[in-house]
This record gives sequence, C-alpha cells and structure tokens, in this order.
Amino acid sequence: GMQANFAGLTKDQMAINRIRFVAEGGRPLKLAYSGGKDSDTLLHLAKRAEVPFRAVYNWTTVDPPELLDYIKREHPEVEIVKPKKTMWELVEEHQLLPLRTKRYCCEDLKEQTNESGIILLTGIRWAESRYRKTRAWLELSYRDKSIIICNPIIDWSTVEVWGYLREHKIPYCSLYDEGFHRLGCVLCPMETANSAKLSARRWPKIALAWRHAADRVIANRKDKNFFKTGEEYFHWWLSRRGTRSDAQCVMFQ
Repeated sequence: GMQANFAGLTKDQMAINRIRFVAEGGRPLKLAYSGGKDSDTLLHLAKRAEVPFRAVYNWTTVDPPELLDYIKREHPEVEIVKPKKTMWELVEEHQLLPLRTKRYCCEDLKEQTNESGIILLTGIRWAESRYRKTRAWLELSYRDKSIIICNPIIDWSTVEVWGYLREHKIPYCSLYDEGFHRLGCVLCPMETANSAKLSARRWPKIALAWRHAADRVIANRKDKNFFKTGEEYFHWWLSRRGTRSDAQCVMFQ
C-alpha cells in the first residue's frame, strides 16, 4: 500500500486532495490522457476525487495501434482528438524528421487543444527524467499564463504507480507486458536507440512510413550539404538517439 506522510495522508489521498483543491476554483478541468500507466492512475484518482473533468487524448497519427485499441476498449469516456495535420504533413512542412532538439511534433500534435483558462491535469512524475525534477505539483503554463497545470502524482515512484494499478485492479495497455517502458509515438526521437530497434521490429509499417518520409525530405531539399539518400538519412536519424531512459514525448508543457 501507500506510505503515509507527516499529516497521516497516503499518497493517493494526497493526490486526490490536490485534484479537489484545484477544482474548488470552479475552472474547467481537463485531464491530459496518454494511455500510459501514469495516465491510468491519474484518471482513476480524478474519478475518486468526484470532481467534474473531461479526459482528452491527443491522437498523433503515429501512435501504436494497440494503444488506441486499448483506449477505445477500456476508456470510452476519453475523448480522442484528431490533429489538424498528420505527422507526415508536419515532416513535409518542416523538411526535417523530428529530433530530440527539434520536437516540433510535440508542439503541433500534443498541445494543440489547450484552451485558455483551464486547469490541466497531467500524470507527469519527477522519477521520469532529470528535466522533470524542476516541476511542481501546481504550476502556471509558461505558454499561457491563464492555464494552471496540476500534476497530482508528481512525487510518486514507478513502483508506487504499478502498486496502485494492481491494488485497484485497474487495466493497463498490454504493451507494457511486451517490455515497452514508455508508450509514446512509434520511433519518437526521445526513444533510446534500443527501444527504437524494438519499436521498428514491432511496427514495421510505421517504421516504413518514417523511411518514406525521409525519402520525401531528401527529394524536396535540394541541399548539397545534407544526406545523399533517404536511406542514409533515415538510418542516421534512427541511430542518433541518447541512452537516457526518459523517452516519453508526451510533454503537455
């Protein structure tokens, strides 16, 4: 179970209190749902908090099909929002495959629907990455100061998340049982090189779509200093990945 803190509250009670606290202001609550384990935990906690909210999944067009199937089957209450442009249209527009340092996809696909004046509930946790250590459980969005961001499980460990899902018999996406630690876009540039190899084997059609996108970039960029072939570009892109484990592209911030 959950460890109690100095106030005698367990972590799940603390998280529920955080959600209730932000809901008291009467602003609309939007839960940023990704289909991953942290989102599943957050969704369950928000329901336990008994406050009105809507849960939204931003479909990116390169999501694992299993993830979409899981969301539709287990969580019909989650609204699936289609992007204005597909990933392939974005690649075309930027004349570049997305990179760790140039993640235009997150901006265009994941954050397209943040309405002003809302409270955004996210499942981000400090344990996920060094970058996230700087975050707080309650924040203002730096993009839009009218948006309040609430991260109710920011201080939970991965073990605590899995423990919570098991304790409450909450379903989760089967890809975790196949050895995927993060469920984001297939071949997201934030994936580690090892994870990318696994993904390319698991979803060959999506890997091929990325490969074709690389071909189109090369065909369109009459650029002498760039790669000669789509294949060369694609393999460079695939191998040029860090070894860090914080591989999730779902950054609502």
